[in-house]
Amino acid sequence: NDDEGNEEKDVIGQCDGLWPPSRCEHVLRLTKCLDFYQHVIDGKGCDVLLEYLSEERYPRSMLQEDWTHVLLEHFGDKRTLKESQDQHEQIYEHLTKLKSLKECDLEHCHAFTRNNRDRESEEDNNKLRLALKNGLV
Repeated sequence: NDDEGNEEKDVIGQCDGLWPPSRCEHVLRLTKCLDFYQHVIDGKGCDVLLEYLSEERYPRSMLQEDWTHVLLEHFGDKRTLKESQDQHEQIYEHLTKLKSLKECDLEHCHAFTRNNRDRESEEDNNKLRLALKNGLV
């Protein structure tokens, strides 16, 4: 039985981007990270997240490699649009099965607000602040 576990582990490591998310080691690690992050935003603080992303546990370089794997292998240019959409749907379904992940309330989500702000207006405000600071206005 131990041989079967090792054999499955080897198979998981060979994901070609068309494997189900539950068999891709990169998706599984990202899933664990998202699960952990959900608990951080539930009140444990950023220090705990930085500890989780330490070199010993889950190095940031590995986090980046896992995300790059998903982008290139599961959604990348070598995939047809249908394959990419199927992978997106499977990964989404895999993530939404996690009981600990909650849907974000977009009206009160700081990350959503920051990422979807009016950048043109913000750029104009920054130019105005700089002009005021330098006494040009």
